Amino acid sequence: MQRGIFIVLEGGEGAGKTTQIKRLQQQLPQEFPNREFVFTREPGGSPFADQIRSLILGDSGKDANGFTLLGLFVAARADHVSKVVLPALAENKVVICDRYLAATYAYQVVAQENREIEELFWAHTKLVPQPDLTLLCDIDPRIAQERVNARAGEKTHFDSRSLEFHEHIREGFDEYFKKSPHAEVVRIRAEESEEEVWNQVQSAVKSKL
Repeated sequence: MQRGIFIVLEGGEGAGKTTQIKRLQQQLPQEFPNREFVFTREPGGSPFADQIRSLILGDSGKDANGFTLLGLFVAARADHVSKVVLPALAENKVVICDRYLAATYAYQVVAQENREIEELFWAHTKLVPQPDLTLLCDIDPRIAQERVNARAGEKTHFDSRSLEFHEHIREGFDEYFKKSPHAEVVRIRAEESEEEVWNQVQSAVKSKL
């Protein structure tokens, strides 16, 4: 049976993922009118998962440890995957998701220093679909923090964490892709200008389509 394509954009705070996904959302349906696209995100992406997202990113989540947050992420992902991702792939649609498995590993296992939950993390990855392509928006955490501090709008407790925390996130992404046997990964040089990053992103996505 034919299956759709599952594409994920990963990266830490200030890496520019959301901006690039918005541009993909505008351009891809025009360039590929015969394909159907579903744009989604994690945590969230379905009504129940969005409720869990508010817990994770809200003030009540800032003191939660990695074990607690992993449980919330797994619950949100289970609902999101079953109600959004799998049905779309079964209908041969292209699913483009803002964050997925790698971010959970980088944030909850590595950056929050919860190595004891690593086995649990890998166990749950066997129950969900693997991306056909992952774009890792890689950026120096110092530059990323400058971007986060400069942007307008409300910030989450992850945005305001220490430089060391964000350095560990970057290390966590690298570690995940060394350990994951599933991922086809394109590393995006996210420190460059928005247009240069866009050129990298759209080239990688179009080659998969």
